[in-house]
Order: sequence, then structure tokens, then C-alpha cells
Amino acid sequence: MKYIYIFFILIFLSSPTFGQKSIPNKQQFVVVKSTFDFLKQVDRYKANSFTKFLFSKAGYEVYLDNEELPSQLYYNKCSALYVDVKDKSNLFATKNYIELVDCNGKLVYTSKLGVSKYKDYERSYRQSIRNAFSTIENLNVIFSSFY
Repeated sequence: MKYIYIFFILIFLSSPTFGQKSIPNKQQFVVVKSTFDFLKQVDRYKANSFTKFLFSKAGYEVYLDNEELPSQLYYNKCSALYVDVKDKSNLFATKNYIELVDCNGKLVYTSKLGVSKYKDYERSYRQSIRNAFSTIENLNVIFSSFY
């Protein structure tokens, strides 16, 4: 019985040290589409620049796909995740979700559905994108599995 207690104590004490995963210190780039498919114009309702703002506020180096990219990202497109916002709106609510895609077009992560009931398009897109972004604010887990 004494050995069982010692065994469980050792497992309990060793799990925090082995359970920690180190996050690499690589540059974490995010590239946001300059024109979302459902809006059909560059930065309409400021949805693209607002998405860029949210990612930069979370601490990532963010670029729109029509901006000049740094040389590290320009020569290695696979060092970034690509962001697209998808629309599932209906007559009464604006509904959006965020997709993160790697350089090969493989879907890495999809956020939850962000909903807004504002009638002003700019305010409703901002609120729905902010609600969708709330599920992916801690991207370290995604980036550590991505790299």
C-alpha cells in the first residue's frame, strides 16, 4: 500500500514538469485578405482593417495581402497563417466566423460563429468579427502546432 501512495505522489509531482510544452520563439506572421468574398470591395465597412487590428492587438505581426511584405515572409510564404472571414448572415443578424489557413490551403482552425444584430453594417461586422475572434485570442496553441 505504501508503494501505491509513493507511485501516485511521483506521478502527481512529475506531471507539471513533463506536461509543459514550450512555445517556439519563431516569428508569427498573419496575413489577412484585403477583400473578403462576401463584401466584394477592398476593406468595405473596414472589416479587413478591423480584423488586422484584432490580430495585431493580440501580439502578432499582421499584414494585408495587398501590402508590401517583409523579406522573411516574401521569400517564405509558409511562415504565415492566412486569415479569411466567412459570412453566414441572414435577414435579422450578421454572422461571421474566422478561418485560419496555411500556405498549402489546408484549414488550420475555424473560430466560433460571431453574431451581431446591429442594423448598421460597419458596427455589425465589427461586433460579429470581435465575437468570432474571442475564441482565437490565444493563438499560441495554434502557432505551436503550426510550426
